[in-house]
Amino acid sequence: MYQNGYYELSRDNITLPNCGETINDCFPAHFHKALEIYYVIDGEIDATINGQTYTGTPGCFFLSSSYAIHGYNTGKSSLGYVMIAPYDIVKPYHSLFANKVFASPYLPASPENERLVSAMKEFHQFYAADPHPTSPVRVSIMNSYVNLIIGLLIDLVGLTEAHSDKGTLLSKDVLRYLQENYLEPLTLASISTHFGYSKSRFSHIFNQYFGCSLTDYLNTLRCRHACRLLSETGGADATITELSLACGFDSTRTFYRVFKNYTGLTPTEYAKHGGALPH
Repeated sequence: MYQNGYYELSRDNITLPNCGETINDCFPAHFHKALEIYYVIDGEIDATINGQTYTGTPGCFFLSSSYAIHGYNTGKSSLGYVMIAPYDIVKPYHSLFANKVFASPYLPASPENERLVSAMKEFHQFYAADPHPTSPVRVSIMNSYVNLIIGLLIDLVGLTEAHSDKGTLLSKDVLRYLQENYLEPLTLASISTHFGYSKSRFSHIFNQYFGCSLTDYLNTLRCRHACRLLSETGGADATITELSLACGFDSTRTFYRVFKNYTGLTPTEYAKHGGALPH
């Protein structure tokens, strides 16, 4: 899946909730106002939420409150449902979420979750049948599913006072900075200096909050940019060398290796498939 890292504006531009299936999800660190609920169906996946990493197995849930920094990484394989709930949809709970967040971003599998799991599966099935409804009745049903799921989660997990520590605030500033400058020749030294940290300290903070190294995160943003360019041009308007430079890589060899590792395809193969992975 090619998803947005950084502040994910696209999430906050949507007006309808959704509940899609995700396979072998590797989603870079990002944040948005919309609530995000991840239900693990099969396999194993790691979620890093506000600097804490949790390993998800079948039946568990990851809960990302508004503006929580979160990302996912699959090792061998994973299957899950991801529900995105625009903040305006959960109006019945606005007073509760005004200064509070989920008491825990992780809900382990338990027989007590039976109603929650059932609601999540039903919502996914309903959403899959018509992802872009125009009927007011279907929209109302989708919103009802979201409010039911959020209500069940509050009952199971509880809420706690929201607070932003220094590390969380720094992490959001770093994400914004990287999104604005990832096509530039950034290095660990230049970025750590920009934020007033030593290389070792900044590297430690980055790995803690984002669940990956700075190099891996930058490569993800740059590969996503390359995917967009290849999708738009079909690979016909630029050589591999030109494409690698346009995406911020310092060498064609590095770009080729990282891109294939990220997509499973070479840039040429990706372009031939119309900017999409083969089924």
